[in-house]
Formats: sequence, structure tokens, C-alpha cells
Amino acid sequence: MRIEPRSEQIHQTLQILKKDSEIQDDKLYQVKKKQVRLESVEMTIFEIEREKEALLTQARDVWSGNFGVSVANDAAEIGHQNLQRLRRDLERTRDELQEEAQGIQKRLYEIEAQHQLLYEELKR
Repeated sequence: MRIEPRSEQIHQTLQILKKDSEIQDDKLYQVKKKQVRLESVEMTIFEIEREKEALLTQARDVWSGNFGVSVANDAAEIGHQNLQRLRRDLERTRDELQEEAQGIQKRLYEIEAQHQLLYEELKR
């Protein structure tokens, strides 16, 4: 039994829509993963602030002595290390977002090409 050309086109379009739906589900999953990662970064920032405040409080208590200077230096070093870690995390996230945007753009071009092919078929 031969399928009508129009029915075949509808079937193809439905397959494309199903595939696009799966892609959107995957994108949603990726966005949720990124949200979890960003929440982790926020918690890290909060922990850094707590550490910094505790160390600075200790340094203030004995500021005039060598211990105070040492604690202040430790606080600065810990802050610097944590800031570097955060910068790496942010850079990694930025790179991932850029890659995701490039992938989405590529897919949009593919969808447009498929759309043009279907449109040309309809004109025949």
C-alpha cells in the first residue's frame, strides 16, 4: 500500500517535531545542571565570606602582634585561592554556555535547511 505524499510529509514533520522535543528536554536537563552548579558557586562564595570574616576577626583581636599579621596574611592567601577557584568555575561555565549557544545555533540552521527542503517539496 502506497502512502500519499502529503501523509508522508506529515509523518516526516512529526518525526522532526519529536526529535526537537527530545532536544528541548535535553536542554532543560542541562540548564538544571547548570543551576545546581551555580548554586554550588553561591555556597562557595558564602563559605569564603564566613572564613574571611572569622580570620579577620582573629587578626583584629591581636592586630598589634605578629600573630595578627600572620592571620591577616593567611586570610588574604585563602581569599586569593578561593577567588581563583571561583574564577575557574565561572570561566568553565561561561565556556559551556558558549558551546551550548553554538550548538543551538547549528541546530537552528539545520532546522531551517529542513524547512526549506519541505517547502520546496510542497511547491512541486
